Amino acid sequence: MSGWPIGVLPTIVTLGRYRLADRGYPVGYRHGTFALHQHGYHARWRVGDALRTIEPGDITVSAPGVETRYDLDAPGPCWCVHLAAPPPSGSMLRLPTLVRPGGAQREFSDRFARIVGWAARGTVDGDAAARAGLYELMAALATHDAAAPPRATRIAAQVDRAAAWLDRHYQDEVDIERLCRELGARQDRLSTAFRQRHGCTMLAYIARRRIEHAHVVLQASDLPIGVVADLVGFADRRYFTRIFRRLTGASPQAVQASRRRLRGG
Repeated sequence: MSGWPIGVLPTIVTLGRYRLADRGYPVGYRHGTFALHQHGYHARWRVGDALRTIEPGDITVSAPGVETRYDLDAPGPCWCVHLAAPPPSGSMLRLPTLVRPGGAQREFSDRFARIVGWAARGTVDGDAAARAGLYELMAALATHDAAAPPRATRIAAQVDRAAAWLDRHYQDEVDIERLCRELGARQDRLSTAFRQRHGCTMLAYIARRRIEHAHVVLQASDLPIGVVADLVGFADRRYFTRIFRRLTGASPQAVQASRRRLRGG
């Protein structure tokens, strides 16, 4: 299982749809990048010392420095994403080595296609959208795998699932009580365990995610402050500005002004 720092947007190194024809594990792929693939073929996959079977639609995740090799039944397409190795962090999304999406296969394929489309624009806004989309994709993978038996304690697994769910839905109106019911967790126990793991309440975690996203948007666009606030889930612009200043030390207006100065505009 791999991990990605919670709240850190990825930096894209390679992104696209490619055709693979490897037979008999001919090439050992060992990169300094963090790799995600969605496969469109039947194959055997060696990752490190493990051998896994790949079916069409499966998504694989490999960490930097891990060698991978393929043995395909027949050539086929593959969504391929390589990301710069993330910085160390205490709080991580737990990503499985292999996800079999089942009925959600099309949903994940559409996510990859949208991300590639955003990146293909070659604009600052397109790059920001692609990075945010990739982070949300990884959060979705972490949530999807959460149905598997927990490796640690049940409450630790529930904390991971709660964080991954909040990473996906932070722009929405979140009902913590309902989330706890869906996870099958007592709200008091989950809230305590979540605060111990992440150093804040679930509501504060949502606010941080919203402000992180807002900061990216403000640095990448000239959208009005009120539009940015609504985009990340704040209905009240004044409240958004107050929380933004508290968490970043600067106002939204100051971030946009700094961007304009850097652009010479």
